Amino acid sequence: MNDLKALPFSTLAGFNLTARIGEGAAGTVYEARSVAAPEAPPVAIKVMHGALAADLVNARRFDREFEVTASLNHPYIVRVFERGTTPTGVPFLVMERLYGRELSIELAQRRRLGLAATIQIVARVASALDFAHARGLIHRDLKPANIFLCPAGEDYDLRVLDFGSVKMQLETGPKLTGIGTTLGSPAYMSPEQARGRQDIDGRSDVFSLAAVAYEALSGCVAFDGESIGEILMKVLKEQPAPLARGANGITAAVDNVLQRGLAKEKSSRYAKATDFAKEFAQAFGIEPASFQDSALENLSVAEIRQRLPHLSEASAAFDASRSLGEGPLKVSFVPPPIPGKAVLTGLGLVVGLAVLLAVLAFRVC
Repeated sequence: MNDLKALPFSTLAGFNLTARIGEGAAGTVYEARSVAAPEAPPVAIKVMHGALAADLVNARRFDREFEVTASLNHPYIVRVFERGTTPTGVPFLVMERLYGRELSIELAQRRRLGLAATIQIVARVASALDFAHARGLIHRDLKPANIFLCPAGEDYDLRVLDFGSVKMQLETGPKLTGIGTTLGSPAYMSPEQARGRQDIDGRSDVFSLAAVAYEALSGCVAFDGESIGEILMKVLKEQPAPLARGANGITAAVDNVLQRGLAKEKSSRYAKATDFAKEFAQAFGIEPASFQDSALENLSVAEIRQRLPHLSEASAAFDASRSLGEGPLKVSFVPPPIPGKAVLTGLGLVVGLAVLLAVLAFRVC
């Protein structure tokens, strides 16, 4: 990942690129240091994939990520400092350098999280979402891969990533999706998104957060399937299976909160993400008075654990043994999306091969 020979250029926008630290569907991320102030903390530079930059909608969505995120000054939202273009005209963003890994990787390694850690993560993400919602911004693609966990002792410091798919309520500018077009990840997408509805509001993000909470507690994706179509049908028609009662403090009250967060009709969900987070914590027995003086998202894992009345020793030990910060940090690698023409070409080759085999089999007979 840090092979300097693989870097496309050595400097960019007054920064020396020092390592390639990750790659996602939208672009490649590099670590960089200021040329003028090399002693300053490093930053991350996200360079859009060249193939995507040629598409005006994708390029505009990349610009929107800067416009939106730069306006959101919140401790649990990734900070973006500036934007620009490479010598070949490809857009890039200069962002804060984060150390850690995505929640998706943490869940892949641990399957599920401890109870106190789950409550903390839900509360902190909810705080970030409500902050954005109060400014008329809907994330629309909240999922474990867009929740970045940073080591902070036993706590889960975090940043919500990727506001490139954000929807602006009462939007007056150019639309980045057409009628019937959806944005988001199928397993965490609200039913109204799955239907391609345009009247998306903050309750869509509440649905996604509830799906993340369900997965963190159970180790199972709330809506899973072998194809996108199967997943979307479950999102539209089915409720996820109730969680096993008694395990890790799960009660009927916990299931009720999750099911309300995952309600098919947005009018049946929580109006605010922090409302969901508070009732989620209360369902485990945390008294509302215990976070009156300090907002729920400000409580440490240890403080949350102290407020859980029936946390078993086994659950507490599991909660304290989380792997984040143990051993070398791993960086996720997500291959860039396959361009539409490449998909069609691949399908054509498969169909052609099938026809050829059928002809050969007929001749043999």
